Amino acid sequence: MLGPDWAAALVLFESYASEDGDPGRARVVYERRLSGSPLCAFVERWMGDVCLYRLGVIHRARPHYQAATAAAPDHAPAHFQLGQVYFLLGVFDRARASWQVILDERRCILTSKRGHTVERLHQSTDLDRSVRRPSPRWS
Repeated sequence: MLGPDWAAALVLFESYASEDGDPGRARVVYERRLSGSPLCAFVERWMGDVCLYRLGVIHRARPHYQAATAAAPDHAPAHFQLGQVYFLLGVFDRARASWQVILDERRCILTSKRGHTVERLHQSTDLDRSVRRPSPRWS
C-alpha cells in the first residue's frame, strides 16, 4: 500500500527529475524507494524521461516506458515516448505501432513540448509516410 513514505519519495524524485534537478539522484531515489512500490505509470514514464533526455541512455529508458504502457494502456505520453525510443533505436515498425495506439484511440492530448509531433501525426492521413528512416545527417 502506498503511504506517506511513498509520497515523500515521489516528491523528492520529481524534484530531482525536473529540468533543474539532478538526474543521477533521481535514479537513486527511484531504485531505492520507488521501484519496489506497486507499478505506477507516471513514475515509470518520468524515469524513462530521466534516462532518455537527462542521462542520454536509450536502452535504459525503454523498459520504463514499456512498464508505463503496461500499467496504464491509455497513458498517451508513455506510448509516444516508447515510440521515440524505438525510432531512435531504428526499430521503425515498433515505433509506428506505439504511435498508432495513440492515433487509434484519439488519445492525443499531450501537454509537453514534444506533443507537437503527435499532433502532426494525428493530422497526417498516412502514418507510414510520417514515420520513416531518419536522414543520414541524423545518423
